[in-house]
This record gives sequence, structure tokens and C-alpha cells, in this order.
Amino acid sequence: MKLGLCVLLVFACASASISLGQQASRSRLALLNQQDTALTHDGQNVSWLGAWGGGICTAVCEHAGSLFFGNGPVFITARVDEDDRIVPQGQVLLPSGVWGIAVDGDHAYVADGGAGLRIINFEDLQAPFEEAVIDSGLGCVSVCVAAGRAYVATGGGGMRIYDVSVPAAPALLGVFDTSGWVENITVSDELAYVADGPGGLKIINVADTDSLFEVSGFETDDEVTDVAIAGGFCFLADGFDGVTILSVSNPARPLELGSVDPGGIARALAADGQYIYMASDVEGLSIISYLNPSAPSVVGTYSSPGPIVDVALAGATVFAAACFEGVRAVDIADPVAPFDKGFAYACYLAEDIDVQGRYAYVANNKRGLNIVDISNPQVPLDMGFYRPFATTYGVAVAGDLAYLTSRYEGLLMIDVTDPMSPFELGVLPLVGGALDVAMAGDHAYVTVNDGGVHVLDLQDPVHPRAVGFLATDGATLDVEVSGSLLFLSDFFNGLRIVDAGDPESPLEVGSYEDVPYVYDSAAQGDHVFLACATDGLVALDVSDPAHPVEVGRFPAPLSTRGVAVDGSFAYVADVVAGLHIIDISDPSQMVEAGFFEVLGHAGEVLLDQGLIYVAQGEAGFGILRSDLVSASLRVELTPEAPPVQVPMSGGQFVFSASIANVTDVPVWGEVTLGAALPDGRWFPVLSSGGRDLAPGQVVSRSGLVQEVPPGAPAGTYSYRLAIHDADGHVIATDEFPFEKLGADPRADSGAPWVVRGWGGDMSQPIGGGGILDRVVVAAEEGGTDPTIRFELAGSARVALAVYDLRGRLIRNLISAETRAPGIYGATWSGKDDSGRSVASGVYLYRLLAGGETRTGRILLVR
Repeated sequence: MKLGLCVLLVFACASASISLGQQASRSRLALLNQQDTALTHDGQNVSWLGAWGGGICTAVCEHAGSLFFGNGPVFITARVDEDDRIVPQGQVLLPSGVWGIAVDGDHAYVADGGAGLRIINFEDLQAPFEEAVIDSGLGCVSVCVAAGRAYVATGGGGMRIYDVSVPAAPALLGVFDTSGWVENITVSDELAYVADGPGGLKIINVADTDSLFEVSGFETDDEVTDVAIAGGFCFLADGFDGVTILSVSNPARPLELGSVDPGGIARALAADGQYIYMASDVEGLSIISYLNPSAPSVVGTYSSPGPIVDVALAGATVFAAACFEGVRAVDIADPVAPFDKGFAYACYLAEDIDVQGRYAYVANNKRGLNIVDISNPQVPLDMGFYRPFATTYGVAVAGDLAYLTSRYEGLLMIDVTDPMSPFELGVLPLVGGALDVAMAGDHAYVTVNDGGVHVLDLQDPVHPRAVGFLATDGATLDVEVSGSLLFLSDFFNGLRIVDAGDPESPLEVGSYEDVPYVYDSAAQGDHVFLACATDGLVALDVSDPAHPVEVGRFPAPLSTRGVAVDGSFAYVADVVAGLHIIDISDPSQMVEAGFFEVLGHAGEVLLDQGLIYVAQGEAGFGILRSDLVSASLRVELTPEAPPVQVPMSGGQFVFSASIANVTDVPVWGEVTLGAALPDGRWFPVLSSGGRDLAPGQVVSRSGLVQEVPPGAPAGTYSYRLAIHDADGHVIATDEFPFEKLGADPRADSGAPWVVRGWGGDMSQPIGGGGILDRVVVAAEEGGTDPTIRFELAGSARVALAVYDLRGRLIRNLISAETRAPGIYGATWSGKDDSGRSVASGVYLYRLLAGGETRTGRILLVR
């Protein structure tokens, strides 16, 4: 939402597009070198979890039904579902940028620019990992793998060949220097066809890597950037001249047969027995028929939202790497009329972010609103998006509504009830436009570019009313709400402190103007922390709001943009230097405690449930975890006999758990045990009451048993133990994977997951001997409404409620009633507390009895 950042990033994006459009051969490495300076990932006391977006997508590869692509330095594994959605499965953060991908078996070979070739094991698509690195010091712009060898294009360093028959132990076999600039390599019948930029095509005999020799060459009028072989022909991507077709039946004498120029700059090629698929910086995707190779013709075109620099062919689909627009799936079943049928990680500028439950809501500048499922932080999934005409800068979510700010239109109300299909409900025009929005109770506070803040009444959230306004002298970039006080980041004019106790008459009660370029603020107790572009983090004592007093500063590493505060730490977003964690336990003596150099330009930071979300401009947002916060407790969760596999008919596994307080002070925590389902959704199994652990105390249990019901979905799960603090933040966690080998279609998919042996010091007993002996969810005979049946072993106070998958209360079925021992049931009619019917789908129930908690799923079918 920061305007200076917007200008900087728009310029950077435009520059990148220009370099792609103007350089046919060396643009890949030129663009790569531009980004390498910003895409380092040094860090301390911060763990990288995952990212959404990631920047420029310049490489894509399809293999055996799986898809692999890069977004900036993030290598992503994916699958394509039955609705043609590209669904990311796992990711690996690399040092530089993903510029080329080749796949062989269960390994991906990734050209990582200046960081060389990275060999990634994706035997488990959801948990890929880097297995080996080849770094010759020359860089790597593309790679081809054939017959246990990797052929590496190094640009000016020629072609290098490695033995990768054992991927974990690659070995150099041979080197061949060319006269040009090696960009791409294709291997066929012991011949390497090398796209050598200004050197044209080189055909190299690679049968004996000790005696590599050039068989022949073919020079063109432009620069050859890619080469493909199909149907006995060789196809060259020839820059401004389009595609050149050669006969290589005699490799020693390649013969030009024909050429075609669809327009733009030919960047990459794929081909089958009838058509050539040419990627262009300008024209998108061109489909070329070469049934008559002497007179090839363009039969269809696909105009992409951005330049296409790489393509992968898979049956009737072309996957296109479209730079800032992510990877696109193009249907080519009818070559004359190709169309866009899916995409992943289409990202422009992530200006602001809000997190509610399992979803992140991203104000995506000219792209509007993106909704991202973050239930598995390591693999965020695109759910839905709304594209308004207006540029959006800020976002806040309350209930089923997302409020988006537009500099020119005001405040947009977006219905997000269905995250996959958000839609606009209305627009509230505001004088001066709108930049940032914050919610508190029945009011919203919206800052404006012309200076000031609007106060909106949200009693009717679909039709908010402007009830108050306070003007300021500067561009008011951000608003922080603390009780009845508003802290306005007024850019050139520092901080304004506003009393909004009377919403219709907000009154400025204090200010602090000794620091310019204030972008953001965060309040905690009697202190406010300012993110100041040139002065870093500034701490103010605001116990007397009329007279704020500066008590400390932490100098800016480069250019500070955003700040969030929790407990003893401030999390600072620096537009160039990334995320910095500052110890603010003594605001007069602030010191750096951790940092991480994120992917793009860090401009906004948000804290939620123990995780750190950093809006990274053109690189989307990153998800990180502070190792400092989790240092108070040490958690270990260990399976008895890994790897854990549960048969289709259901079964159990045995595990042990321990929690240790490694500090010299008591630590309070609440235990949650659960599983991340194969689709990334979180399924809670057990929640205990909170308790203190004494200094140095260790609580451990062995022989714990988890029952997995037959109806549980097939796939790989992550079984997780987490400790939450009083605010719900995760302060320690551990997990291990297990696999369900199938799902019994006849079984109840909502059957409870029972844990045996968990009791004593760690929680109330949940197995035999506890209050709750049995919980079953099923429809009554002859009906469809689900009934939650449970048995009480003793008298207990009972509460039972239904929630949706975002954690919102849907219906109270039993409200804190005392029940005698016995068997009880509560039927849910599929309506909420207001009597409205809810949609079919999966819901959660939460049953509390005598200090014990059960949670489980309910499948509602209409």
C-alpha cells in the first residue's frame, strides 16, 4: 500500500519487460543478473516456510502428469486437477532464480542462474528437497537431461556435460566451448543440438564425452535462442525472424527448408508431429503448421496477459511460462482456437495482506483481490480472485466481506463467502480516494491520499456509511487502531494521533513530526513503533497521547516500510533488506535479533497464529516463522515405526510426544494435536486445556495410539503437535508424515479420529476412564441430517457447536448444559443460528464435556 514502493516496483517490472522484449539471445541472463542482487536468502533466527507469487515465471516443464515451474527463485511442483486448475504441491526456495527445468525419473534439474544447477528430489511431490548442487562458477541458464546425463547451458561458458546416473553424486564428463552464447540444448541420437545465440545452431557429437566434436553448424540472420526436434526436423527459435525449419537427416549438412515469422521475438519452442508452438515476447503463443515444411503457416494464436518465455507440451495442453503472469495452461485441442483454461501464481504487486482463518486476502494492485488458502503454509494455494477496474492498495476482512481500498474509487465491498468466487457488492466513493483500511468493532477507518482519515459505520456492513472525517496535511498511508485512538502514518508529516471516541467528530490530540517519511505504525501498550523510510524503527512513548515522546531508534538497514509488533519483538519490513526482527523489550535499547532477506521488496508485514506474512511487492507474499518465539518450548513428535502407512480399511499408528520448557521461567501453553489432510486442510484431533510448564520441566508420553478411520481420504498427511500461547499464537510445533493408502468409499468420511493414551500432565484423559467415552457422527435412519452422538461416563457440563472450515461459528447445538451419565444425540438441520440454510460441504463440530474436547468433521449433503 506504500506509494513510493509502488512507483519503484512498477518501474522495475517495466524494465524487466523491456529487457525481455529487446534482447533475443542474452535477455535471460541479463534479467537473471538483474535479480540475483536482490534474491539472496541469508537469514538468522527466521525459518522460511513458503511463498505465494514469487516473481517472474521463466521456466515450465511437464512430466508424467505432474507440472514443474518456477516463480523467481521458488521451484514449484504441481498437479493439474480435473477442473484444469494448476494445484501446487510443494516448493523449494533456491538461491537465485529458476531459469530452466528438465525432469528425469523422480528428479528435477533446475538451472538456477548464477547459483548453478540444482538437483531436486520430488519422489514426494508435496515435500521436494534439494539433493545435490553443480556449481561450476559459470552459472546455468538451461539444462537438458538424457540417458543419465545432464547437458548444461552456461551462456558464454559453453556446454558442460555431467553424469547424473546417481543424482546425489553428479560428476563432470566433458566441456565444449562454442563461438556464441549457449542458451538451450536438445539431445537426440547421441547428438546435442545447441542454440548458440549469435553463433546459430551447433550440432555436437556427444557419444564420447572425452572427445566431443562439432559435426556441423547453421548460421541464421538473427540469434538462435531455442531448438526443438520432432518428425525428423529441427526447429530453431530465431529471434525477430521467427521459426526456421531444417532437415537434419544428414546432421553433417543441415538444410533449410522454410521459415515463418508470426511476429514478436521467438523465445522458446515445442513441437509435435504436426505443429510448432512458438513462445513470443510480444505475440504470446503462435501455433504453426509444418505439414508443408517449405511453407509453414500460422494456424492459431493465443494472446497471453504477459510475454511468454518458455513452453512445455503435454497432450492437448501447452503450459506457458508467462513472466509476471505465472504459468498458464493453454488448451490446444483445436489449434485454430487455443484458449486459456487455467493458471497458477499470477502475481503483480502484493500491496497489502490480511489473514482470517485458513485464507490470506491479498490487495494485488492492478489485479485486485486474490484469496489464497494458507492452511498448509509450505504450499499456499490460489483459491479465487476478483479483478476490479480500480487499482487496489489495502485490504481488511470482517466476516464474509473483504474491504478493498482504491486510490480513485474509494472502498469496495467484496463478498468472500465462497473463496473461489468472490464478487463485488458495492462501492463507497470517498473524497480523496482510499489507501489503507482498518477495522475495529462496528467501525472502519480509511486513510486517503489527499491526507486524512474517514470513519465509517459498519452496522450494515454491506452498506457502510461515512460518519466522520479528519483532514491532515500529508498523504496518510496507514492507520493503526488502539482502543479509541488512531495512529496515522502521515508520510512527510510524521505521526498524527487521533481520538475517535466520538466517531462523528474525530479529533487530533497529538502528533510527532521529528521523523519524515513515516510509512507504517504498530501500537503495543503505551508505545507506538514507527516504520520510517530513512530513520528505521522509531519507538514513541504515548502514555500521554497529547505529548508523545521518542524513547529509542533502531537505524534503517536501507529503507523501512512496514512494522508489526508482538510481545518482545517488532517485525520490520525493509524494501531492500527484507525482514528484520528487533528486540523491543527495552524500547530505549532496541537490538536486532533476527533477519531474512526475502524474495522481492518487503513492504508490509502481518503476524497471525505464530507466522509472519511479508508482502513482497512483485514477489507476492512470503510466509516465515520466527525461531526466537518458539525457543521457549521444545516439542518432539516421533512415530514408533516410520515410515507410517495406514491401509485403506483404516488402522492405527503408535507415536511418542514430549514437551520441554527450556527457559528459567514458567511457560503457559495449550496443546493441539491434528493432521494436515492431503489437500492441505487442517483437521484437529485433540485440544487440551492450557497449563503452565515449570522452568526446565519435561512432559513426555510414549505408546500413544492414533486411530485413522476407513473413510479418511487417501494420500500423504502431516501429523502435527502444536503449542499455542494465550493469544492463540503457535510457540512450538513438530510433525511427521504418514500415508493413507486408500479411502473406503463405503465408510463414514466424518468418523472420529480417536487418540488413546493421552492423559496425565499433558491434558485431560481422552480415552477409557474419561468423561467422553464415544463420539459418532451419522445421519438418522431414513434422514439426511447429520447427528452427533456421544456418551458421557459421568455428569458433565456440555457444549456442542458447528463451525465452517474457516473457524466461524455456524450453529450452537448445545449451550453449556449439565447432562447426567448416558448417551445423547444432537441433530443439525444444516441451518445457521439465524435459521438460514448453509451450503453443502464439510463442516467441523466441537464438543466440550467436563474439561475434555472433541473435534471432528460433518459432511452436509443436500
